[in-house]
Amino acid sequence: MRILALALLAALPLAVGAQQMYKWVDEKGVTHYTDAPPPEGTPKSQKIDVRPTPPSGPTSAPVDPRQKELDTRGDRLKKEQDARKATSDEERLAAQKQSRCLEAQRQLQILQMQRPIFQTNEKGERVYLDDKDRPAEIARWQEHAKAYCG
Repeated sequence: MRILALALLAALPLAVGAQQMYKWVDEKGVTHYTDAPPPEGTPKSQKIDVRPTPPSGPTSAPVDPRQKELDTRGDRLKKEQDARKATSDEERLAAQKQSRCLEAQRQLQILQMQRPIFQTNEKGERVYLDDKDRPAEIARWQEHAKAYCG
């Protein structure tokens, strides 16, 4: 009986128009909660003012399992794409390093042949490397080879 009374009390805020409640104890000691006044002459009765309780805080929208699954898949795909991009960036950098290493080795071979070396300037004229500048050029390409091949 008390469980029923407590269930009724818990359901009271949901009841439409139930703004005035009464609590009273009958001659057998049973507590009653009703929206009607107790019988006349009931010694242990009191009026209860029922007010709906405001929400305790902002409520979040219910979680849709399908949306949660889509979000999880989206997160997983983003991580996979990031991993692939990082791998492709590493591969691209490794290829650039390999290419620069090969170029440095090729330039060193050319410089060490002791043949005339020239470059073409903006006017289209050949500008030859002086023999006195050759050791500095060899040292420069050795630094490149050391940086990219080692």
